[in-house]
Amino acid sequence: MSDMDADMSVPLYDGGSFRLYGNRIEKDKGLFFKSTEVTYYDDVVSARLAGRTLTIARTGWKPSIMLDFRRKEHARVALDIINLCKS
Repeated sequence: MSDMDADMSVPLYDGGSFRLYGNRIEKDKGLFFKSTEVTYYDDVVSARLAGRTLTIARTGWKPSIMLDFRRKEHARVALDIINLCKS
């Protein structure tokens, strides 16, 4: 396994029900039938921060993702991670 593969398997930010990696966002879904929704940064059109909620708009017909944080500072860090990894 190369160094690049190791970096993509370790989350840069773990928000409990979602994780930010170097190339994607993973969000847990479902109560009884658990699954994981994966969004790659290439599919992200925009990210908007409003208080403790980060709304991520995706390409095409895919619905937006809303990530809720406990603190406003954590939401700002997550937005910075997305901006850094997207560029």
